[in-house]
Amino acid sequence: MTRKCKTILLSMILLLWNLPGFTQIVRTIEIEGDMFRIPELSVMLTEEGDNTVKVAMAMPKDMRREPYRGVDIQEGDVILYLNGKRIKKVKAFEEQYADLEIGAKVQIGIKRDKDPFIISFDKADPKDLPQMQMAGRGSGEGGHSPGGQRMMMITPEEMDGYENLKPVMGLAVILGEEEGMVIVARVLPLPGMDKNELKDGDIIQALNGQVVKSTQQFEEIYGKVEVGDKLDIELSRDGQKLSVSVVKPKARGNIIIRQD
Repeated sequence: MTRKCKTILLSMILLLWNLPGFTQIVRTIEIEGDMFRIPELSVMLTEEGDNTVKVAMAMPKDMRREPYRGVDIQEGDVILYLNGKRIKKVKAFEEQYADLEIGAKVQIGIKRDKDPFIISFDKADPKDLPQMQMAGRGSGEGGHSPGGQRMMMITPEEMDGYENLKPVMGLAVILGEEEGMVIVARVLPLPGMDKNELKDGDIIQALNGQVVKSTQQFEEIYGKVEVGDKLDIELSRDGQKLSVSVVKPKARGNIIIRQD
């Protein structure tokens, strides 16, 4: 689906646990006009000038599903054609892409530097692909408020062995389960959250007086609390019991946890 803003600040934080340790990649670009994500390739198309569609952002190839990792498309590539039809607008690409049946051959004419070439792949069934959601604040048209738009994407195979991962964007954490306990699997590096009261490895025991035994249960209790109301979190850290009280903030952005 295309999203339109007069100006959008799009920040992407990719959290990868493909190798031991933690790697953080931060990208920030400014987008004007329509944008469309090709889901099989995890690339974002935008417009430049009046009649040029370009790849504004491209995920690393290893973030794609296996059949699409060999497709050669990069940031800065200019989109010339889709299945033989000239492309000058993101909306035109989206509409032609939507008309293709599942399994149909997608052929995209590309110009990189001065060299034109064609890439091709089979259109996937959306239910077989990781779903991308975008949330945050934009500016200009479309009802967005000032402040830009933030998009995050996480692609762990299995993050440190945790199960049932749940992002809690208001608290800037990802929760996971381990041996029947709810644990802060990762504190996210979001702007304005430098003094996050929660720490990696904290064991969450109760939220607002209710015992928490799963990430789903935490999410349900958390979801019933209004923005601006108090959150009382009972936890264990390094064997010591602690109580953390915070005002529930407004969530900023969204996270997609991709699992093949």
